[in-house]
Amino acid sequence: MHELTLAEGEGFGELRARGYRLRFTQWMRMNAERAWAQCVRHRFMREMTEGTLSEWAFKRYLVQEYAFVQACSGVLGYAIAKAPGVPQRHRFAGMALDLTGVQTRYFQRVLKRYGLSPDAVTSESVSGTPRAFAEWMLQNGAHSSYVEILAALIGAEWMYYTWCQVGAKRLPAKPAYAYWIRLHAGGAFKKNVFWMLKQLDQLGPVHPEEVQQRLARIFREVLEWEIAFHDAVYIE
Repeated sequence: MHELTLAEGEGFGELRARGYRLRFTQWMRMNAERAWAQCVRHRFMREMTEGTLSEWAFKRYLVQEYAFVQACSGVLGYAIAKAPGVPQRHRFAGMALDLTGVQTRYFQRVLKRYGLSPDAVTSESVSGTPRAFAEWMLQNGAHSSYVEILAALIGAEWMYYTWCQVGAKRLPAKPAYAYWIRLHAGGAFKKNVFWMLKQLDQLGPVHPEEVQQRLARIFREVLEWEIAFHDAVYIE
């Protein structure tokens, strides 16, 4: 079989009709290849992995990301409410517990270490792109279907798992950086990423092409938001 190339706007069904047996999430990622590459090779990801990220930039990231995590706990609430069954609700409840537990404690601990008050950081306390991205995610959660929420979440989580998996092979010396990378390279986070991928691979193909294209667009938009979000770390 020839090397797989995706024509502009080519649907998942069309690609399958050409004889390619790829997963639905592979097709979504191919539709967003440029944004995906920009994300996983972003300056922030590179500097975080190398341990060269400045403390100034890291503190800005902590504030942005902690505010975003708080908003994302609301998105998981929408996922629980709209999930088709108890097994899916149970899984997302576990994700919410991890987000509001392990990850939240990390932010609180490290923010205090840098002389910042965790209580002062909320989704309303940030501005610009970080706040707009959080609001976009919440709006998508409130007004979208279960599968559309999945497409948004996996855009962020799959990307983070991918770059952190690479970073975990040679962790930076700074403990706060290394812990954050390890947290997203394995354990419960990895299991949840692969579970969401499986969910989309099962549910995506049974939807009409119009919905499939919308899922691909949501996935791509999240990656574009992620690029702008991490660019904002360097803006004074």
